[in-house]
Amino acid sequence: MMADLSDDFEDLKNYYAKIKENNLDAVFGSRFSKESKVVDYPIKKLILNRIFNFIVRILFLNKYNDYTNAFKIYNSKVLRSMLPFVSESFNIFLEIPLKIISRKYSYTIVPINWYNRKIGQAKFNIKELRSKYLFTLIYCFIEKVLLNKKIK
Repeated sequence: MMADLSDDFEDLKNYYAKIKENNLDAVFGSRFSKESKVVDYPIKKLILNRIFNFIVRILFLNKYNDYTNAFKIYNSKVLRSMLPFVSESFNIFLEIPLKIISRKYSYTIVPINWYNRKIGQAKFNIKELRSKYLFTLIYCFIEKVLLNKKIK
């Protein structure tokens, strides 16, 4: 959950209930489902977000549509089992769900609400982070391919 109050505390309660009630390894939020409410999302960031998430969906053959969203909840044992992480910044929000999915951990996707920050500037810099996101995507894709070969 980000500290800029963009995420809804009611959604956090829902995450916790879902992970406990269903004994899941993770709960992923989606800002882009029909039931979600998104307020004042910057248009340039929205377009780039949707394109990137679409590419990830295709590469990983998965229905999740908001990989880059930071608002997720994980079982701590599962997180420890995935160490070490290669991400150094916001790209950790891509790496973890891709590893959860590729390694066949249990998860669910829930609609969430998102509100643009009212005060301050976001630290997310697309130009600075694009190479990190691309590296993470390639790294996780190679891991997925290798895991699939190992299983067969």
